[in-house]
Amino acid sequence: MHTSRRAFLAGVATGTVALAGCTGSSDDSGGDGGPELLDSAPSGPPVLGDPEAAVTLEVFEDFNCPHCQDYNAEGFPEVRADYLETEQIRYVHRDLPFIHPTSWQAASAAREAYRSYGEPFWSYKSALMSEGSRIRDDAPDVFGEVADAENLDSERIQQAGANRTHE
Repeated sequence: MHTSRRAFLAGVATGTVALAGCTGSSDDSGGDGGPELLDSAPSGPPVLGDPEAAVTLEVFEDFNCPHCQDYNAEGFPEVRADYLETEQIRYVHRDLPFIHPTSWQAASAAREAYRSYGEPFWSYKSALMSEGSRIRDDAPDVFGEVADAENLDSERIQQAGANRTHE
């Protein structure tokens, strides 16, 4: 595995890497009583990792993308363990909703989770990615169901998705 780690770092060490539509992430954020609403929305995109890292990995995702969904479930845990937990990279999420009209809705729902709660965005995003075709078939209800399971304000997030508030 050391060779692939070195190859990865060599490939991204020159700066920011953009991976269009093929990456994802997750987090264990959330809590027993649920996260509290933020007093003010964070600025900029959702970010994990060392803010001073020499390498920034930017990911561009569509919630309807099966590759993004697979990466979120299978690839991101290794990136997290090897590069985020060792503070070797800064990881930036970007929305790239293009596959289906519900992609814009899902991106707005996830962005509402970020703007309302901050860090719990990562667990919400991961849980929503794991819903696969339900995003396309059951939007906007699935946004609220996932928010409820993550102890977030399901009505707020579902409405943001339905209305494409953050488009």
